[in-house]
Amino acid sequence: MISKLSSKIHPAALALAVVTILFILILPVHATAQDGISLSADEQYMLKLLNKERSINRLPSLEIDPKLELMARQYSQEMITYSFFSHTSPVSGELLNRITKASIPDGWTLAGENLAGAPTVEAAFQGLMESPSHKANILEPKYTRVGIGVIDGGPYGKIFTQEFIAYPEDMVRSCRQFRSFGDLR
Repeated sequence: MISKLSSKIHPAALALAVVTILFILILPVHATAQDGISLSADEQYMLKLLNKERSINRLPSLEIDPKLELMARQYSQEMITYSFFSHTSPVSGELLNRITKASIPDGWTLAGENLAGAPTVEAAFQGLMESPSHKANILEPKYTRVGIGVIDGGPYGKIFTQEFIAYPEDMVRSCRQFRSFGDLR
C-alpha cells in the first residue's frame, strides 16, 4: 500500500514532506542547557544577543547555569506576582539572599543582576545596553555563567532577569580562551 501511495505522490513533494517531518522531529523546540533545562525562545534570543555583544568585545561566551536559570525565572515571576520591579524584593530580599536560597555552590567570586521590563527581547536588550551599570554586567570579563528568566506579564509586557556569576576555575579557563583568541589576530 505504501508503494501505491508513493507512486501517486510527486517525488519532490514526498522528499519535502520527509525533510519537513525529520526537521520537526530532530530539532528541539527549546534549546537545552547542560543539565537538561530548556530555554524559551525569548531566553535563547537574549542569550544570543548577550554572547554576540561579548564576542564583539572579544569576551568569552556566557554559559547557561541551570540553577541561575531557575533563579532568574523565579525572580521575574515574583516581580509580576507581587507587583514590584526592583533588585530588592519584599519577599526574597537581596541578590545574595536569592543566591543562597537557590543553592548556588560556594566558591563564586562575583555576582550581578540585570532587570528589564519591555515588550520584546530587542527592547529589553537595547535598554540594558544603554544603561552603564547594566552594560558593565553584560561585558564583565569575569562572568562566565548566566541565568536568564523571561516571563510574560506585568506593566511592561515581559519581565527580564539576568543573573550573572563568576567562579575562579571559570575565570582561569576564560583567560586561557582569551589569550588563544588574541593569538588569532
